[in-house]
Amino acid sequence: MILPDTLTESFEDYEAAVKYVKSEGYSFLRKLGVKDVEIIVAPGSGSFQNGRFIGDLMDFYNIVLYELSAKLPKNDLEVHLDVTHGLNYMTLMTYRVVREILEIMGICKKVSLIVYNSEPPIQGQITNIHVVEEAKSLSKPLNDYISSKTYLLDLYAIEKTEENYRKLNEEGLHFSKSIVKHHRKVWNAWIASLYFGFPLVFTTFFPEPDEVKRVIDDTLRVYKNHIEVKSNTIKRNLKFGNEFKTVLKLHLLINVVPEIKKKALSIQEIREIGEKILDQKVKAFLERELNSIEKEAIDCSNRNITFDWKPLKFLLKTPMGEEVIKRNFMAHAGLECNITEVKLEKANSREEVKHKTFLRYSEDKKNIIPELVEQMISG
Repeated sequence: MILPDTLTESFEDYEAAVKYVKSEGYSFLRKLGVKDVEIIVAPGSGSFQNGRFIGDLMDFYNIVLYELSAKLPKNDLEVHLDVTHGLNYMTLMTYRVVREILEIMGICKKVSLIVYNSEPPIQGQITNIHVVEEAKSLSKPLNDYISSKTYLLDLYAIEKTEENYRKLNEEGLHFSKSIVKHHRKVWNAWIASLYFGFPLVFTTFFPEPDEVKRVIDDTLRVYKNHIEVKSNTIKRNLKFGNEFKTVLKLHLLINVVPEIKKKALSIQEIREIGEKILDQKVKAFLERELNSIEKEAIDCSNRNITFDWKPLKFLLKTPMGEEVIKRNFMAHAGLECNITEVKLEKANSREEVKHKTFLRYSEDKKNIIPELVEQMISG
């Protein structure tokens, strides 16, 4: 159950406000005989009889995204969402968050969503509950990226001056922003690997979950430290930046997909990874590229030719220069001839070739990849 902090009657501090809402919520549920329910308290905005709540509406979205991403089990799931009650923005944002989470989970899991809305109850009559939406097999690769602005938090209820931004940066965000700036292009390349269908990018640049979690924890800590509670007013002086929601989704994605950190993969391994994580639309491009490589590898195997790591263009006999071109990288499922290397081990049969042909990115050139992807996602 998701409740807004605007229901509080306690204004000692923000922790007390949240505790009050949870206590009242659990008390209400017990009276109804409802058990095994967890309550999430999210920030609301507006003026009510009990008090005034100042803050950005999108705070609700970000906190619910954070909480549900952490709490929903990462396995096959059928989610039932009741949107009958709540302020209009709460209903809209909760639905949006739940659907976005399930679309990411659906990359590797079987997930579905059923949304309900109830008619107003009338004493003595049976209340009708309507199914508003029934979505099965949800799946949508993440297509959100971290911009160079790296806005994890922004000023909201305090003046936007250089001095206030400097203080914000010094109060714990400096290290997290440096992590994001350092890894931003690599993280974006990894996100894009699932959207565009680059399995070798996926395994080569797999992010470190602890670094992403550190950024999330630091951002939330600084955000909460800037919540003021006075009289009957709760004022959230900061708001979440656009990059924070992308970092949250990145962390969810890391925890949903199989953790595969490998620099070199056989043709068969690439196929298997593609089956697990890629959308049907991009699998065809990948399969076309792998078939082309496998065909040439079989031809070499038939002539008892084996070799250690060489540029892929050596195997494909591609008359290309040394330049790594963005459109070629995209068109060939990330297996661009100048940047990809191939190794062919002895295979005892045609079938075994796909297990004995390995691909990796050149150590000297692989750092170009995040730059290439940056150009792709920025248009």
